[in-house]
Parts: sequence; structure tokens; C-alpha cells
Amino acid sequence: MTDFGIDITSGYVDNQARRNLYKEIFKVIPFLADQEGDLINLHSARVAILSSKLGTHVLESDWKMLFLAGLFHDVGANGSNIHPVRVRSLSEHSRNPWLKTHTIRAHHSLKRILLFRGAAQAVLEHHEWFDGGGYPLGKTGTNIMLEAQALRLADAFDIAMLYLGSVEAAFDNLKIRKDKEFDGDLLDLFKKIFSEAGAQKYWENPEETIKEVINFYKNYDLRIGEEDIFSLLLLFDLKKKPLRGHTKRVKELAETVCRIANISECEDIIASVFVHEIYTTYEPYLGAFIGSCLRRDILDYFSEVQNAFLGLEEDLWVAEIVRACCSLDQKLSINGEPHDIKSIEQALSEMASTFSADTLLLLEKAASSLKRSFFSKM
Repeated sequence: MTDFGIDITSGYVDNQARRNLYKEIFKVIPFLADQEGDLINLHSARVAILSSKLGTHVLESDWKMLFLAGLFHDVGANGSNIHPVRVRSLSEHSRNPWLKTHTIRAHHSLKRILLFRGAAQAVLEHHEWFDGGGYPLGKTGTNIMLEAQALRLADAFDIAMLYLGSVEAAFDNLKIRKDKEFDGDLLDLFKKIFSEAGAQKYWENPEETIKEVINFYKNYDLRIGEEDIFSLLLLFDLKKKPLRGHTKRVKELAETVCRIANISECEDIIASVFVHEIYTTYEPYLGAFIGSCLRRDILDYFSEVQNAFLGLEEDLWVAEIVRACCSLDQKLSINGEPHDIKSIEQALSEMASTFSADTLLLLEKAASSLKRSFFSKM
């Protein structure tokens, strides 16, 4: 049981190393979802902290749910060519169909996970405006979840701080939007809470932000199952191509390869499979925001994920198997059609210049042993 009173056992695996990996992937995703190259802007972490502080005053015990919602509020934006904080106006969001639907994608994945009961709806509504001008539902006033209004305020304030650099200028910016984008009374309360909490430190010292999130995670024992992780990774599977279920298929394909070849490093390979699509998120962007940190500063807290990344970076055999399985899935699943021997041979021939003959032979045996519908599973 967590301190939410929720027992999360979906897809539970009796393997301590794998369970530790699941926990770390869950915890690191909100950080890695804010990657721009090797920099992490920590936007989601600050939104979680700020909205939860508002929640303690307005929503009583729901502050923990708000913290989770803040951490994962932008995970549906993966696949955009630009981080959401770089798109500042509602009109710019409207011109980017991927961004305008990012709350729907996040809601679809998060609602599958028991831990996000309640938080998923707040994520869906966090771009609704008090006057009805927001998206995706066009809700107005008190019809918008109070938790979602708290997220909207924290989200907008952090972006204002990133661009304007001072608390006074950020609040002046939000004041202009009062009673249009936000409930004016809630904004006044937010300003009071912000001053009392001395929250400017979260932009001045990124380590303060990181540690507050890490301490939040320590409050309860996460029991995250494999299917829960796949639900989150669905949002990263969509990053470059519409390959829904990609990570799950690559994992099953890699396990089949390991079984056929009796590979002793199977757990290392599977760990790297789980993280291969969260290795990068957004492309590097010119100019770092205040309050940013390097990716290595985050990975120092997550040794299992760090080791899985090192497998991709430094272990040639692990990297070869993971990338080959990834490439084969991309080729065979892109059209959603059942595979056959001919399609497998065609895909492998296209990979011949990239991967060794031994690896391709293993892939052929593994793919041929799977059901014809395997690569069309979505």
C-alpha cells in the first residue's frame, strides 16, 4: 500500500532488479520529459512543487495528487519538435496540432494507472481557461477542476519566470491575464503562498528543485507494474513515428532473441530496452533557461536508469541488440499489417549495412517464431 491508500500491483514482477528499474523509470520520466539535448529545464518539477503548495491551502489532502499531476502534466507533448515552454501563446498552441492535443494523450495513458486516479483528469484540463478560451474541452469558471486551475497557474508562472527572470515581472504578467486565464482570487492566494514559501529558490538553485521531488518520492513505496510503465512509455513511443506499443514489442522481441541465443546479459539488454525511447526527448535549443540542470545531475539519483543508459552508450553488444530490435520493429510495425517470412527478410536486408550478420540471423529466428500479428499489435 502507498500512503495514498492505493495498492499498485498491476503487472507485478517477482524480480527485485526489475521492480527497482520500474520505480526508477517512473520517477525519472518527469525529469527526462523536460530534456532539451543534455539540458533539463525542470519545468515539470517546479509546476509540481508550486501547484502542490497551492493545494495545501486550497485542496487540503489533495496536494499529493497535485504533485503527481504537476510532474506528469506535459508528458503528452513528447513527439513535438519543440518543448511546450518554448510555445508561449494560445494561438501558437492552436497552430501546433500535436501540442493542442498533448493533454488528451497524457490523460489517455495516465488514466490506465491506478496511482493517477484523479490526477489524470487534472492533467487533461490544465490548459482550460477561466473564460472558456482554453483547450481541449472549452470549460469555463468553476466547471474546471480546481486542481487543474492550480496547475494552470503554476505552469504559467514558471514559464513567465523562465522568460522574464524576476518574480515581480512574472506576477505582473499573470495579473494581466487575471479573470481571463485564471480565477483572480486563486491568483491572489497563489501570490501570497509564493511569498511565504520563499519559492524563488527553485529558479536560483536547481538542486533545491531536484531534492524536493526526490523527497516527495520517498514518502511512499511505489509498486509500479510492467504494464504501468508501458502505459507511460506509450507517450515516448510516439516521439518520432506513430509506433504505439513500440517499447513493449521491442522488449518481447529482445527477450526472444536472448532465449534463442541463451544470452547471459538478458537483464542488461531488457533494462536498456525500457529506456531506449526516453534517452532523448527534445532537440537541443539555443540558450538555456534559468533553473536548468544537466542530465547527469538527474541520473546521479537513479543508478538503475543510469546503468541502462550506459548499456546503450558503452556496451556494444547490448546496444547492438537493442537498436536492431528497435529498427526491425520500426520497419515491420509502421503499416500495422501482419508480418510474414518475406517481409522479415526484406526488413533485415535493409538493415544489413548497419548490423552484423550474426545479429540479423538471431533477429530472423526470433521474428519468425512470433505470431504473425505481433508487429501489428498497437
